[in-house]
Amino acid sequence: MAYAFPPIGGVSVMFADKSGVVTGLEAEVGQVLSAGMPVLRLAQDGPRDVLFAVPEDKVASLQRGQSVQVKFWGSEEMHKASVYEIAASADPVTRTFSVRVALTGPVTAPLGSTVTVSIEPNPSAS
Repeated sequence: MAYAFPPIGGVSVMFADKSGVVTGLEAEVGQVLSAGMPVLRLAQDGPRDVLFAVPEDKVASLQRGQSVQVKFWGSEEMHKASVYEIAASADPVTRTFSVRVALTGPVTAPLGSTVTVSIEPNPSAS
């Protein structure tokens, strides 16, 4: 959520309620905006998570709280993460399920980095 203030010298100023990194602009200079229209995308500072897709024949082997290993492209360092969200339905185009995991430690890789996720066996699935 951002707050816009009346124009000062013909320029409107916006402030976000959280700190972060702008990941995309949704409006053009001079564009007339209506209330509630997105102007930019902001990735909030703080703990990182990873979003990846799992084929429909493998999604049943995952559950919330399950541990996974994450390796960032160009690095051999493995990071522990925990599954916190599994999509309830498959993407209609790719037929894959979106899965989100929370990284448990600090990460220096930039936003949008490519990762490899290794799924550890689920003890309750045996």
